Amino acid sequence: MNKKIFELDVLYVEDDLIVRDNTADTLSYFFKNITLAQHGKEALEHLQRFQPDVLITDYVMPYMNGYTLIVEARKLYPKLITFITSSYTDQDKLLKCIPLGISDYIIKPLDYHKLSKVVQTIGHLINEHTTDVLIDQMPCVTYSQQSKTLCVDDKKFTLSKQESDLIELLIEYRGRVLSKEMMKNHLYGSWDIEDNVLKNLLYRLRKKISVDMIKTIKNIGYILE
Repeated sequence: MNKKIFELDVLYVEDDLIVRDNTADTLSYFFKNITLAQHGKEALEHLQRFQPDVLITDYVMPYMNGYTLIVEARKLYPKLITFITSSYTDQDKLLKCIPLGISDYIIKPLDYHKLSKVVQTIGHLINEHTTDVLIDQMPCVTYSQQSKTLCVDDKKFTLSKQESDLIELLIEYRGRVLSKEMMKNHLYGSWDIEDNVLKNLLYRLRKKISVDMIKTIKNIGYILE
């Protein structure tokens, strides 16, 4: 088992408690960190508190169905790896989800064989995003999403989770101004975080980069040029 995959944080959403518990037991063979939710509304509360690496959700659920949950999840984490589960009778519903960019759909009942294919898909998706990103040439600044390290010429810095989340967000929206509110919601799951918390995080990252690439846009937010 690839250690990187085993350590991913997975949010699994299923309203049938027996199915949820049985599937969670099977998922534990593949993933160390599994958070469970009974319906979409509860799952969204989890999503607002922490950023999972993988979302696996049922389609038909009370309070909020899988489609709406994925739409809301994409607002928080545009690149979240997402799978949706459903029965054969819900094929039309699954087709509706394809434009949302789901990684795959899984027909119930879920078993070890089907979930092992999910793991394979996740492995392929991770490998597609392990290439180092060149941020600047003078000095040479690169970031590795796989190892969460920042290299500045011959110096290497291992970033904290919040620092790596921040640099990945800035890289994803490079050249576009990110509002403070969007950044705080993405990084901390809340709009109400004090500005100084975000400023201190930016200060630590800027100090490691050592070149002034992250610009402050007064009264609005920040941009990676």
